[in-house]
Amino acid sequence: MNQLDHYLQIIYRILSIIYLNSYSLQSNRTIFDFYTCFLLIKEIGWKRFKSLPILERLQFLNATILGIYHLTKSFGWIEYSKTIKFLIGDMTPIMSNDVKSAENLFSFFLSFCFLFSVLIIYNTFCTENSLSFRTLIMYLREYDNNNNYNLSKIHQIIQIKYGNYSRTSSLLFNYSIKKFPTNIKKLRLYVNRFYYFIQIFIASINLGFYIFIFKKVITINRPIWQLIIHLLNGQLVAISLNFTVLFSYCPFIIGSFTLLLGMKTIRKVRIDIQRILRIYSIIISEKSELTLMERKIFIRLIETKLNRSFRLYTRLIIFSEDIQRYVSRLILCIIIVGIIGTQIFMNALKEIENFQFVLLIVLYYAFVCYICFVVLLSYYISLFNSHLNSIRYELQHTIVLINNTSCLRFKLQIMNYYQRMVNLKPWGIKIGTIAVLTRGIFCKLMIIYARFTMLSMKLSG
Repeated sequence: MNQLDHYLQIIYRILSIIYLNSYSLQSNRTIFDFYTCFLLIKEIGWKRFKSLPILERLQFLNATILGIYHLTKSFGWIEYSKTIKFLIGDMTPIMSNDVKSAENLFSFFLSFCFLFSVLIIYNTFCTENSLSFRTLIMYLREYDNNNNYNLSKIHQIIQIKYGNYSRTSSLLFNYSIKKFPTNIKKLRLYVNRFYYFIQIFIASINLGFYIFIFKKVITINRPIWQLIIHLLNGQLVAISLNFTVLFSYCPFIIGSFTLLLGMKTIRKVRIDIQRILRIYSIIISEKSELTLMERKIFIRLIETKLNRSFRLYTRLIIFSEDIQRYVSRLILCIIIVGIIGTQIFMNALKEIENFQFVLLIVLYYAFVCYICFVVLLSYYISLFNSHLNSIRYELQHTIVLINNTSCLRFKLQIMNYYQRMVNLKPWGIKIGTIAVLTRGIFCKLMIIYARFTMLSMKLSG
């Protein structure tokens, strides 16, 4: 860790205290280790919530209570007096200049953000459905940046520390780590720095918003104790927003890294198979100067390597099918929530005056983060699925080459691989249980989303 990272880590720790985050230098080596530990919680149901650190439980409860308060206020289910709103720290009356319709709209927007963010974040902790994804997180956590542990030592640590893991996925990760050893190092480094700067950026927005609000609060004719309580409770909103943003980033980053590492592994395995097939075609060609015995020996060696490569690719397909049980439901929820949230965002922009630039920055920041999140994640998933199903070309080439030269046993093995890998329905990560997210479905989703947004803007305009 260089000097800049050391100072940023100290700043992050100070801001963690302000935003009720339980991260500490004593219990966590890095920020990466802190956020990934929540993805490995073994307990299920209510016990999972009880196993969280007390500050994270308070953040969950704080966001849920604020969401329920703003929901009941926006729909008029409970009539809150102006004093209660002020003491709770409700900033929506100041943001809307006491316009009732705008105030209710901002409250509904906040309740929507809080309640659905809490629901989605809590579901990201439910990794027990995918043992392969949990095994990947174990490897990422135990791969030390400084000591460069060998794979056998990492495997022993995982067995002792975590117990249950996926052996099939661990063999796949051993191959990926050997071929791309620097990727995990860069991931850990970039995640730590990303969280440093995001936390500082959120704190800067929080400070700017307080300056904007403070100018209006001091003009309100209220007792000093009410003003103090109002500002202190107003910080609870900032704590909840900080909580939802920071805890949303970690699964997204891990998921994106998984897709990129998977695509690199697919490309590497395919290149290995193509190289082996080129050597195979040279050996069986008439121009080859090898004797019959030498040719048979080389063919058996090549068949062994091909068999090993196709077996590894099978593990990759099994891994993708296993993690989609965890990922697909989250993707569907995020898309549905985003479509609804976009419409609220469009309506909220109409109620904001030009001089409320801090509020505009917050809303546009949330909107841009969501759009980037959905578009990038959907695109990379469709790209990963496309790469995953491209193995059919290598299998077809292999079948053509081995037709007249290989033994019956190897032909049956290749036929078995072809029957398992090449399917009418593509392999890969799905949107819920609807369909595999291919490039075609990705384009259709973007078109439907754009048309829906444009139509709603016309109808509301």
